[in-house]
Parts: sequence; structure tokens; C-alpha cells
Amino acid sequence: MTASPASEPAGTQSAYLQSVQRAIAVLDALARSSEALSAREVADLVGLDRTITHRILRTLQLEQMVVRHKGGYVPGPHILQLGNNFLRRHPLRLASLPYQIDLLYRGYPDQPWALSVLMPVQRYMTVITQIWSPTAPLDSLLGMPEYRIDETSSGRCILAYLPTDNVIGLIGEERAKSLEPRFAEIRDAGGVEIGPERGASGPNGLLALAAVIRSSNGTPVAGLTMSGIGLEDHARRDSRLAVRLQRTAEHIGNHLD
Repeated sequence: MTASPASEPAGTQSAYLQSVQRAIAVLDALARSSEALSAREVADLVGLDRTITHRILRTLQLEQMVVRHKGGYVPGPHILQLGNNFLRRHPLRLASLPYQIDLLYRGYPDQPWALSVLMPVQRYMTVITQIWSPTAPLDSLLGMPEYRIDETSSGRCILAYLPTDNVIGLIGEERAKSLEPRFAEIRDAGGVEIGPERGASGPNGLLALAAVIRSSNGTPVAGLTMSGIGLEDHARRDSRLAVRLQRTAEHIGNHLD
């Protein structure tokens, strides 16, 4: 669901189009589902009247933002076009890719790992660019669409450097309080975190080592994550891999305003 303007200062809500917000909420629901959804299922998920939901879906279908599939709706090719245009221009991707290639292919060419840059989008971490070793298992690459920000190493790296009010707004006060000792460890280590990536291959996810990417003014903007099998010997915040990952993240951040 998209963020509501209810928390905006008084007098600013009239600047928003509710119809656009509803359409985005519908697209979000479809994007987060692993299966095609009927108009009724979408309406229930986003809390809209079924007639309104049906009209939104028909309009999105006309623009190829959604398509029919197996009796329901799924995201359409127009979304892919918009996403590709976003990635093509994004300075984070442009700054990251050369450093990713250098770190993985020159530093660890024989390891079955993937090196990803993930950026926060609302409460989720989304892969913006990823490269991998030819020996990386296929199932470890296909299971990495996005994660809740507090359930991924790169996300916790970012949360560790955000103001407390922002953290609470993203993950809730109770969760923020329980993770604060871990955030302190991340900051003490210079922005490095270790842990499984939930949602990835296997019941507990892939083991991952992440470092925060901060822009030139210190704002946390993304996480650089090495994940895969066989990382156990490197799973320390002071390991050689962690140090190299941290330095690479710093180099990337230096290119970001």
C-alpha cells in the first residue's frame, strides 16, 4: 500500500490525486503477489470497493500496466519499461557496477557468490543491480526480488544510520527497540552487518555480508551485499571480505551527492 498523505501538514492533502494513489496501491498488491489475482482479491487486499477496483484494473490493462493471466491480473510490460528507464538513469547503479565487477570478478572469481546493491523503497529493500559468479547456484539468484527492510543485512545497515523516528516509522517502535543493540554493533563495525537474507533460497535464506553505502553527505542510501553458499568462513565483521566490502561501499558512496 502506498503511503497515505494523512500525516502531511494541514492543507496539503488537496495536492494529491486519490485515484492515482489507488492505482499505485493496486499495482503494489499485484507486484507483491506470487500468483495472478482476481479483481475481488485485489479489492480485498487494498480495501477498495470492487467496482472501483475493477475500473482501475481495466484502465491499467489499457495502458499495459497490468495484463490478464490465468483468470487474474499480473503486472504488465509497461512497468518493465518504466523500471528499465529508472535503472538506466539512476546514479547509484552507474556508480556501483564498476566496483561490483572489480570486487567479485577480480577479488573472488572462484566463489559461488552474488554481489548486489539494494536500495530502500518504503519498507522494502529492492535489488537495483546484481552480478554473480558463474558457479553461483541458480536457485540462489531467482529468489531475491525484495525483502522487508529489517529482514535483510543491507536494510539493517541503513536503519542503523537513520534517525530513531524514521526507524520507528518504517518498522514500528517495538521492532526498532529490539534491534537497537544490533544497530549499535553495526555502527561500531563501520556499517557492516551479517545475517541470512529471508526470502532467498532455503528455509533460512542465504548467508550474507553487507556494508552500508552512504552518500557524500553521510546519508545512508543503499546496501552492498555479498551472499551465497560457503560464506561461513568470512562471516565476521572484521574479516578480509568485510573490510573489502566496506571499502567498496565507501568508494561507491563518494560518487553520490
